[in-house]
Amino acid sequence: MDKQMTEVANQLQNDLISTPQYKELEKAFSDLKEDKAAYQLFKNFQQSQNSLQQKQAQGSRPTDQEIKSFQSMAQEMRNQKSITTLMTKERQVSDILDGLNKIITKPLLDLYQN
Repeated sequence: MDKQMTEVANQLQNDLISTPQYKELEKAFSDLKEDKAAYQLFKNFQQSQNSLQQKQAQGSRPTDQEIKSFQSMAQEMRNQKSITTLMTKERQVSDILDGLNKIITKPLLDLYQN
């Protein structure tokens, strides 16, 4: 990658972690980790999600039991305030990244639309 672009990307990284949204995400994750039961549920959900994605990538379908278990875990997560707060904060940071992506990729969009 071009040196100047790398410097700009590094500056964007620094700017991102300085935003209130990112700081709130960090706090939400820290709060989640303090809630041991919710944090374990969160980690289990991530492992289950990764396992299901790997199966799909290999062309396998998850079993009905795996789907039910995953759905049950997802419902349980929605009932955990520390997890729902984290998810809200993740969306806010994601919104920033989506905005940056639109700005960065605008020249490509313009190129192909014209």
